[in-house]
Amino acid sequence: MPKLNESGIDPSIVFIGWEMGGWNAYEKEHYYDVYDESYSQYVFEIPIHRIKINAIFKTFLPITFIVLIMLSSFVLDPDKITTRLAMVGSALVASVMFHASISKQIPPVSYLTFIDKFMILTYFITLMSFVFNVFMLEMHEEKKEKVVARLHKYTEFTMFLLVPLLYALLFLLFL
Repeated sequence: MPKLNESGIDPSIVFIGWEMGGWNAYEKEHYYDVYDESYSQYVFEIPIHRIKINAIFKTFLPITFIVLIMLSSFVLDPDKITTRLAMVGSALVASVMFHASISKQIPPVSYLTFIDKFMILTYFITLMSFVFNVFMLEMHEEKKEKVVARLHKYTEFTMFLLVPLLYALLFLLFL
């Protein structure tokens, strides 16, 4: 049985850019295959989370700009489809590189963190934008200009509404 009144975290322990929550200590039985027996195990948990202002400026703001640049490709006229594809492709590369960079800043865990879910949504949006633009390129090459014009008309500004709505939904469901 853990002695909770004699346990705690030394105030000198600091993780720069992170806040530590209240700690928890408990005992549980753990089965060891090697010994074919169960032994009691002492568990001391310390939840940590990023300081909110750091998370906003260092994590969410850069990816927001990447997504805005990608979304601005939908404003370009359909005859600039290769430029649109280049913008979306560049956004994908930037997103992957950014995700790899921020993944190194947190300890490895066996579950998806909120930023992982945020980035998965970003990948999904980028992939759908890429597929959409490839489809428009195909329609343009097949000289189906009325279809291309209609698709462009419907998506030119609706993407600026739809994408933030998807992110808002993510924040409401998972934060």
